[in-house]
Amino acid sequence: MKEYLLKKMALPTIVLIWAGAYYIEVMGYSVKNHRLIQPIFWIMALLYIINGVTDYRAYQRRKSEAPPVLTKKDPVNREHMTRVLAIIGIMAGYVALLKFLGFVISTFLFGGAILYFMGEKKWYKVVGIPLVLVTALYLIFRIGLSIPLPTGFLGI
Repeated sequence: MKEYLLKKMALPTIVLIWAGAYYIEVMGYSVKNHRLIQPIFWIMALLYIINGVTDYRAYQRRKSEAPPVLTKKDPVNREHMTRVLAIIGIMAGYVALLKFLGFVISTFLFGGAILYFMGEKKWYKVVGIPLVLVTALYLIFRIGLSIPLPTGFLGI
């Protein structure tokens, strides 16, 4: 069962390590570049922690259930792979659209898309959670810490 948890956390850990390395690399560039990357890195770190806690809870639930029957290795689930590729595409789209649409709009769209592809079908959660996330991050970084965020063509 521990392999289950390791497999679930492998890709998010690789992505977080990559983001951390990129964040450290950008620190040597201009202050503007550093400030553009900083909020994204901290969002990714927060999502990594949330993902880890969620996966650990699922691991604990599976552990308390009956032990699985040992069979041949299951073939790769195409639906799961499609979902993983879609999420990677959404992340790439977020990075690509961040400068054009700005932090507020692109982060809202990114959050909603990720929730939808992770299986959330209730529209009020797909809209409400990203709205709360964007509002909180905007208040923390723009208002509280006075860190400029990408504004995009609309200026927001």
